[in-house]
Amino acid sequence: MEPRHPLQIATTRGYVILLKGKPGTGKTSFSLMAGSRFGKLKYISFSEPENYIREKIKGSGNKKVKLGYSAIIGNTERAVSEALDGLSSGSLVVVDSINALLGTVENKRPLEQLLYGASKGKEGSLLLIHEGLEESEADYISDAILLFGYTEVHGRNVRSITVLKDRNYPIRSAPYLFTFYKNRIKIFEGSIKGKLENVGQIKKAEMPKPPYPFLGESNVLVKVSKEVHNEIVRLMKLFFSVHFSREEKNIVLELSPGEDPDSARALISALSNNSFQPLILSKPYLKSYSEAREYLSAFEKAISDMKAGGMLITDTRPDEAFAISDRASYDAFVQQKVQLLSKYGFRRIMFSYEDFASTPVHEKYADAVKVVTDHFGTLVWISEKPLGNAYAIEVNVKKFELRNYRLI
Repeated sequence: MEPRHPLQIATTRGYVILLKGKPGTGKTSFSLMAGSRFGKLKYISFSEPENYIREKIKGSGNKKVKLGYSAIIGNTERAVSEALDGLSSGSLVVVDSINALLGTVENKRPLEQLLYGASKGKEGSLLLIHEGLEESEADYISDAILLFGYTEVHGRNVRSITVLKDRNYPIRSAPYLFTFYKNRIKIFEGSIKGKLENVGQIKKAEMPKPPYPFLGESNVLVKVSKEVHNEIVRLMKLFFSVHFSREEKNIVLELSPGEDPDSARALISALSNNSFQPLILSKPYLKSYSEAREYLSAFEKAISDMKAGGMLITDTRPDEAFAISDRASYDAFVQQKVQLLSKYGFRRIMFSYEDFASTPVHEKYADAVKVVTDHFGTLVWISEKPLGNAYAIEVNVKKFELRNYRLI
């Protein structure tokens, strides 16, 4: 039995679901999306005005959702009556908030038992919004508890949902990252893992939005966390090759041993609609300074005839043995390559794993540093230097595209 997605949990019929979190963490938006998927929503509000709820539900993705709204001000009896009616009619009943509903009730347990019992054996479900993180009476009558807040991803706080309880189902230990996209919640779950065998079919790649366009005018180091699969690095090199070709830049793509030039050309052709092919160089494993100098001579010969410079896209995997065995000579080699690129008007995007010996060497020569990390299957792209936005990267194999969603 697999852990269930938060929206799957929230739309379980005959369930009581408790959403906990501080104000502004996305509980209301999530409840409306759940109601949209449920198809029939009864919103009992102690604070949110009707026009706000109706406007938000329009962007939830289901234009046919039936919405009932009740504004409650200090009338617990009416709130309970409205909730019972909604459950009987097969609605997802949202109580916003359970704090307000129970706040004026001295003996809370009979009311809790009434609400819980009324949800059982019904087509409707009860979703309770709790403002705060503390344990509440509603914890004990809930079949599921979802905690809304923030999770640290490489030093950045990203919106998240943690499943604390899902009766009779296993729960995922890691929180789900989410963001707001086109006025609705976008929840990420294992966007890359399990899809690597199909990514060669991708026909469209979308690069992150500003401030990233300046990457083409900078020397960039992309630090990759050790959890990220090598295949992702290979694909990102191809995606960036196509992206910068659209800016009419000369592109030199260095392939590491094991990367197939024919496969690279095929995917680049698909992504660029057969309008572009970079200069592809196969880079050997470098074990010594003499081997590095020999490759550098061949590299210079390959790019010397290019006019107006361009962009080198590469990674450090072939260099790592050299960087480990002779750090000083490797540093000298990198410095010479940087000078050579500058001579011919080239910038570079260098992918290197965070724990590689080669990474700090390249960081010295980088104008900007980005990080790609894997948060339990969701790729996150973060601007570390200069400090900037973070994006979730998602592969949609059905639509054959890679997309970026801004997290912060």
